[in-house]
Amino acid sequence: MSGKPTGRKVERHARLRWVLLVRTKTNPLAQREINWSRVDQLAADFDLEQFGTPTVKLRDESFYIIDGQHRIEALKKWFGDGQWENQSIHCWTYEGL
Repeated sequence: MSGKPTGRKVERHARLRWVLLVRTKTNPLAQREINWSRVDQLAADFDLEQFGTPTVKLRDESFYIIDGQHRIEALKKWFGDGQWENQSIHCWTYEGL
């Protein structure tokens, strides 16, 4: 779903929102399978400044990942077991898709 042009601007329907990592999910019908060696590589060379902004859609109190599943898994690994559950990240968030 893309925004509508208004004059010389295109407005996005997504908005930036802080999202708890524990509330992110992947829909296996919409996303490819996780490549864990890619996650390991991203986590080993992790740089928060190059992390970018994942894209998610809000549905039923969960945030389903549209773009960024490998980066999000690498971030969880970077934080370590038990350390990432209370962390939030900025995501482009769509609602009502």
